[in-house]
Amino acid sequence: MAEPTDVARARKEGFNILIDLTTRGIEYQGSAITMTESFIRDQRETALRFLRAILEGVHYFKTHREESVKAAAAYLRSADVDALTYSWQVHAERIVPAKLYPSVKGMQLVIREVAQRNPAAAAMTPEQLFDTSLLDEIDRSGFIDRLYR
Repeated sequence: MAEPTDVARARKEGFNILIDLTTRGIEYQGSAITMTESFIRDQRETALRFLRAILEGVHYFKTHREESVKAAAAYLRSADVDALTYSWQVHAERIVPAKLYPSVKGMQLVIREVAQRNPAAAAMTPEQLFDTSLLDEIDRSGFIDRLYR
């Protein structure tokens, strides 16, 4: 498994790409935003503002390719614009959803993977690990849809 920037470099060096999992419809829950239940309960408005800011950042990333690639180049200290542009394309178009709902199918895959090392994980369901109430509230308000109009 390789990062998109590594895939771009490998192509430049003449390697053949055998399979690109990002084009196969395989869902994998690779990252998450976490908050404690007490924080959500006691500081719900702050949690909502935080999540809106994340969603605005995702929107900016997905809709401002040049600026996003330039920022990535600076933070990663990379001059390989082709690799960074390819990475942006893969992430913006295939990996990062506009609405950051977790993937049930993707989390099932993670649970199966973890259960190989920790059998107790097999008893977990994705729904036990997700609380989408904040995202649901933001989504119902039309906030995300307005960003992409």
